Amino acid sequence: MNSAVFVREMAEANVRKAQMLLRLEQNDPYFTNRIDLVASTFRAPFELYRAALRHVVLNGVDVAKTKYRNWIWDLHIAFSVGDFTVFGNRPVKFVTNDKMILDAASTANLEQLVRSFEQYSDELRASAG
Repeated sequence: MNSAVFVREMAEANVRKAQMLLRLEQNDPYFTNRIDLVASTFRAPFELYRAALRHVVLNGVDVAKTKYRNWIWDLHIAFSVGDFTVFGNRPVKFVTNDKMILDAASTANLEQLVRSFEQYSDELRASAG
């Protein structure tokens, strides 16, 4: 979970799952390229998954408790965070005060796309001034 290859392993698992669901050949010559693409495209959700997993494993968090049920929703939203998410020709920014999402975005080097409410408000005031 703390391994430098965690994101790549998560990407590989997702590529293998997609291959199985789509009934694609297992000897795909582009397999490694697909893993690299998924790992680089979905950095934020993989880092958020890692953070949630750390809480469960290291802190004994019970994900059945109400306050942690939102993690599934957060992970789904995180799959929309990246350079590929645009509206018109402008990148979409996600605004949240969820520390785990903000930290995951920072770890994935996507903090410019995931902003706290305070940061976003400051940016709006600066652009209006």
